[in-house]
Amino acid sequence: MRGASCFPDEDDVYANRVLDLLKEVDAVVPAVWAVEIANAMVNGHRRARIDDADLVRAVEVLGDLPIAEAPISVAEAIGAVARIAIGSGLSSYDASYVYLAMREGVPLATLDAKLETLSDALGKLRSQSSAFGSNLSIVQNRTDFTKNMINTLETGASNLTLADTNEEAANSQALSTRQSIAVSALALANTSQQSVLQLLR
Repeated sequence: MRGASCFPDEDDVYANRVLDLLKEVDAVVPAVWAVEIANAMVNGHRRARIDDADLVRAVEVLGDLPIAEAPISVAEAIGAVARIAIGSGLSSYDASYVYLAMREGVPLATLDAKLETLSDALGKLRSQSSAFGSNLSIVQNRTDFTKNMINTLETGASNLTLADTNEEAANSQALSTRQSIAVSALALANTSQQSVLQLLR
């Protein structure tokens, strides 16, 4: 689709739809895009599909489009782009479009059947990734809640089982002393009653 709109003998519905869409949204392309357009124009000129006037028209049409070139680093090109190219059988140039669409999170506009298949797979992958992200957030919230609940229960259990031993010893001693005093008081009361009875006899 890169040069379809610049060839008078190509009236592609999809390419025209993309051109219409570019009136509303911006597009992003790899830096190689301009050279690929130039290559398509040169080949078209050599095959007499376009003339010098068509080249001028192409510059006007493409120059007015809201297309931004996005750089791809050497590390990205040798890494991710090369892996996409090797895994899909695409050229590195075509793989750079796929990679850029993935990196920027945008749809891939293409007339190439292979790229279109990859674009569809990419859309499904993004959709699944979004669903996984949403589910992960729910799981994370439930995990955090469970951890907080476990901490609360463990703290409560510790408070019940790990009471202050000094305080408990003091309470036990006080209870023992109370019981001893109660027994002594009861013995005194018994003794007093018996003394009174003996006096009355």
